[in-house]
Amino acid sequence: MAVEFDGGVILGSDSRVSAGQSVVNCFFNKLEPLHDRIYCALSGSAADAQAIADLINYQLELHRKDSTSKGHQLAG
Repeated sequence: MAVEFDGGVILGSDSRVSAGQSVVNCFFNKLEPLHDRIYCALSGSAADAQAIADLINYQLELHRKDSTSKGHQLAG
């Protein structure tokens, strides 16, 4: 869930991971930080969602290193 206000956005989520009818983890952070002001909200299969967040983090880090070496800043 996200709520926009004058000056930003507040993100919230539940923390449970389920497999079928069973809760397998009660404390999983579903808001993955990608940058100082960029977050990925995870849903669906926990493993798939985490893999996508990891891939995005990797690509952002490559972009940051490339931009820094050229004297640019990553916009967030």
